[in-house]
Amino acid sequence: MTGVMGIGRHRLSDKIDPAAAIIWAFTFNHKEYTMIGHIHRKRKVEKNDIRKSRTRGILLICAVMLGLMMLMTACSQKQSSSDEQIRSIEELAEKADTVAQPSDFNLDSELEKICPDAELEFIDNYQMGTIALENGQIDAYIIGKLEISLLLKADDDDSLVELDEDFAVFECALGLCSSTPVRNYESRVNEIITGFIEDGTIEEMKERWIINGCDELPTLSVPVDPEYTLKVVTYGATKPYSYYEGSELVGFDVELAYRVAYALNCDIELYTAEYPSMYLGTSTGKYDMISANLYVTGERTENMTFSVPYDTARIGVLVRNEEKQNSSAFTFDDIKNSFYKSLVENDRWQMILSGFGVTLILTVFGFLLANIIGILYCAAMLSRSRVLHGIAGVYSRIMQGMPIVVVLLILFYVVFGNTDVSGIIVSIIGFGLNGGVSAGQLFYNGVTGVDKGQKEAAYALGFSKFQTFCGITFPQAARRSVTVYFSNLIALMKGTSIVGYVAVVDLTRAGNLIQNSTYEAFFPLIVVAVIYFILATALICLANSINKKLAPKRVGPGTDAAAKKRGWSRWGSDKKSVPVKTTEKN
Repeated sequence: MTGVMGIGRHRLSDKIDPAAAIIWAFTFNHKEYTMIGHIHRKRKVEKNDIRKSRTRGILLICAVMLGLMMLMTACSQKQSSSDEQIRSIEELAEKADTVAQPSDFNLDSELEKICPDAELEFIDNYQMGTIALENGQIDAYIIGKLEISLLLKADDDDSLVELDEDFAVFECALGLCSSTPVRNYESRVNEIITGFIEDGTIEEMKERWIINGCDELPTLSVPVDPEYTLKVVTYGATKPYSYYEGSELVGFDVELAYRVAYALNCDIELYTAEYPSMYLGTSTGKYDMISANLYVTGERTENMTFSVPYDTARIGVLVRNEEKQNSSAFTFDDIKNSFYKSLVENDRWQMILSGFGVTLILTVFGFLLANIIGILYCAAMLSRSRVLHGIAGVYSRIMQGMPIVVVLLILFYVVFGNTDVSGIIVSIIGFGLNGGVSAGQLFYNGVTGVDKGQKEAAYALGFSKFQTFCGITFPQAARRSVTVYFSNLIALMKGTSIVGYVAVVDLTRAGNLIQNSTYEAFFPLIVVAVIYFILATALICLANSINKKLAPKRVGPGTDAAAKKRGWSRWGSDKKSVPVKTTEKN
């Protein structure tokens, strides 16, 4: 007869004999195992402690990231590509190597005449433009004179300076959609704008928003029986024209849109979008009007209908002040003021919270739709029908051949251009279609990767196809695919940052709006980056946890799995295998 003590790899088996264990301890005289009381003590794994340690680790990583970003921002030296001060527009041609402008200015021909050798870049975010200018990435930034004055007011260290001359002068007007179903739409809008100019309404609005810096819309008379809901789009991130005050969209352009809509006996629905999306949406009938301090240029008049001009905009040039480029870095007061202006003032944290909610909605529902489409794609690929194979192949080629931003633009402005489908619904559909290919291929590879012999053996034992799939194929496919599955989810979550092109204010767009409203770039970017990092880290931890649960375990006497199942823990710190004592009796 052979008696096996059942002690192996520092774990007690689920059928341990205490007497045998005592004999073993005295026989081998092991220093770490002479404490017999450890044998009967069951120390269960504290899952809550593990979760707490992971949470502390995530918070520590976030704190380290924040500290490193603050350190890099504070210690960064502002280096310019040229030490010579640019003092006039004529000197741009000699001293400027790179010139930037917003994408809606269309000053390419003027820049070709003045700076033929300079490289042209497009920066729509004013705060990002000033940072690029201070760091020497560009030598001049061409924007409106009013925006320059606001940027200089926020520039405490006088690192920027404005040139005296005007680079250009534009007329400002409303962009109109020719297919809007309002009676005599264009002529009535022109009459309304002309009336606002003649009775002093435009000057009153300019004094309230531009000169006095008002942050609240006036009370206007609302139509009792509106004949139509006018869809108006604006930029939403250009103070004082259109910007968010808390969660409310305000500004000169917003008030003008309300006044024109009410004068047309129409209700109004406001959207925010990037300038290229505004032009595309107006041309396809998605929007009825653009009210975004729109400049009237020769190229735009060929492709868009404008109202009569209601104002003029002077365009200036912002350059570095080379004498102030060795200014000191951030102080604690600067960081505190930046935090207050970006998040606390006017409850701007609500925009971050709202954008975070939109990002979660897009991620969850977009991924669910991608899974549904992926299952259908996998079923089509597993079927014997050539038609289904062909449809799945064409769908895969189309989705893999187009960027997701192009898919969203086509869906929002072309497929659903004349409908009232919101940008959130369109984004969910777009991400579902785009993610369905990768999900379907993942499912297909996981199912076909299981050995056919296992399925044949299951059929031979009397299992049905459904039982074979649920009991044999699916568990193995899930174990092989869970890591890539969650990687696709994280990629989809980060990909939602582009939905600002289809008039959706997600987390990234909310940070962008706060940047241009407060002229603070530091804390909005940090908050957005930390939230994305925490979401991605949480998904990675979830994937690792599921991976551990799905991993195959060898359960039996003397194994780690059996000991852990019974709650036993290691006796000591030595990780070498403990020899097994065997006694034979005849």
